[in-house]
Amino acid sequence: MEERSLGVTEEVVGIISGVAATETPGVAGLAGDLVGNLNEMLGRRGFGRGVRTELHDGEARIDLFLVVEYGGQIPVVARQAQDNVRLAVERLTGIRVAVVNIHVQGVRDGGKEG
Repeated sequence: MEERSLGVTEEVVGIISGVAATETPGVAGLAGDLVGNLNEMLGRRGFGRGVRTELHDGEARIDLFLVVEYGGQIPVVARQAQDNVRLAVERLTGIRVAVVNIHVQGVRDGGKEG
């Protein structure tokens, strides 16, 4: 019987991570870098923006750059985002998540980022 394998790219892990993070209550969005912001202006919106992933030895290391909603408890929001991302990546890809680092880049109040 032929053995088959499935490869999951860092980009796919990044997209899954971005979706899971933005579904977390208290997360206003992902903070992009210059390239991500330019792509969004050109209409290429992607959930990989604000996410950095590294796959090594069958494990994922994920960095999320978040904007949180004003009034939320940042440690609570960050922990819930970590849990949501870890569960989504492991469930959808089968890849073990070694670490999810949260970097809060801003606070949004009523649609304004600051």
